[in-house]
Amino acid sequence: MDNTNSLFDKMVSDATEEVAKRGWREAHQNAVTLAAFGMLSKLISNRMHKVTRPFWWAAGAIGTWVLWAIVSSLIGL
Repeated sequence: MDNTNSLFDKMVSDATEEVAKRGWREAHQNAVTLAAFGMLSKLISNRMHKVTRPFWWAAGAIGTWVLWAIVSSLIGL
């Protein structure tokens, strides 16, 4: 699944390097725009990871409880 964004990541990396070398005023407008979208994409990804981490923990806890309820009902506890 990491390969789906590899082209986008490479393009963003190249655009960011160009903006870093030339400065945002001297770089091509497409490079500046792509670098900005790359930074925004990374920010959104990091925030979503922080938000969804507690949900995965809760889903694991609920799943464990459901599995315990099924097994206990089958063996008659």
